[in-house]
Amino acid sequence: MQPHCTVVLSLFMALSFSAVCGQDDAFRRGWENGYKQGWCYGVDFGCIEPVVPYCPYPAYGEEGYTAGYNRGFVQGKQTKESSMNDSTEPVQPARFVIPYDDIIKANETAAERRREKESRDQKRMQKSVDESRMELERILRAAEQHKREVELNADPPK
Repeated sequence: MQPHCTVVLSLFMALSFSAVCGQDDAFRRGWENGYKQGWCYGVDFGCIEPVVPYCPYPAYGEEGYTAGYNRGFVQGKQTKESSMNDSTEPVQPARFVIPYDDIIKANETAAERRREKESRDQKRMQKSVDESRMELERILRAAEQHKREVELNADPPK
């Protein structure tokens, strides 16, 4: 082969590889997200996402995120179903379940804290009302005192 042909062939291969890798990135991201969603399909809460296997090469005509997502979703769902039907241990570890007593204790603690805060707030408001009442009574006494002084110092009508 001539050096000229080798350079052209190398350049062509490098460009082809970079185009395929750039195209596959969206497919790969779709595959990963789809696989996780397929694995967790039908689980409302507490699904632990699996480690996603390597992304397969896109089939002819499969391009972009959506194609990768759809293929990953189907594969993730099938893998989960087949692992649950095997007599061996499932691939996904059992979900962590919080004991019922811990939930009750946490709710009681939260309720107690809420009651304590409400009690503090109520005492603070009562103190403010009492201070306002005392200030109002002081002002009324001063006004009555002033009224008496005015009446005593007033000239009798002629």
